[in-house]
Amino acid sequence: MPDSPPLEKIIRDAVKEGIARVHTQVPGRVLEYDHDTQRAKIQLIVQHAFDNDGEVDYYKPKPLVNVPVKFDILTWPLEPGDTGHVEFWERSGDEYLSTGNDNTRPRDLRRFDLSDAVFSPCFLLGDADVDDEVVLHRRGGKIKIGGSDVSEFLARADRVESRLQAIENYINSHEHTYTVPAIPASPAPTAGRVPEPAIMPTTQPGDTASDHVQGD
Repeated sequence: MPDSPPLEKIIRDAVKEGIARVHTQVPGRVLEYDHDTQRAKIQLIVQHAFDNDGEVDYYKPKPLVNVPVKFDILTWPLEPGDTGHVEFWERSGDEYLSTGNDNTRPRDLRRFDLSDAVFSPCFLLGDADVDDEVVLHRRGGKIKIGGSDVSEFLARADRVESRLQAIENYINSHEHTYTVPAIPASPAPTAGRVPEPAIMPTTQPGDTASDHVQGD
């Protein structure tokens, strides 16, 4: 009868097998995207591997379907080929995604499962063309915030509203004074007329604009 494996090996193999079922985060690529439901079909980029009697075997995992897409602040239309991070929730997200209720109780006790993936779009492998300015990227094009070589301004809504209110107040409060001309004499000189002040542009680049903004 062959000797039984030592207890240490049994424990180590059990731990490795348990860890193999825990999924945390891997890169992924968009295969399909539904804008209306904000769900995508995602292919994991890195292959899975397992120990087969001392030999490492690799296999390509099946695409993940109906994956929620998480945007941070900005949204854009995803296209096949876009990359990002695939995160796996610690608990089943089925009930929360269908109800949105707080203190949701998952019916399934699975943890870190492939079926609880969430996709976060981002650029990988240097595609972001990072420089020393704040840049928002969109597949090859970019919008710079803070650049010094652009001519368009991004206005702050609160400053624009205050300026519009000031102009409205001026229009509603100022008065015109005219001299009534004698009849049938020629119109009286306009010396007694109070000229209407010209409404000059009140928006200055350093006042209502957060800074230069330009899309290349």
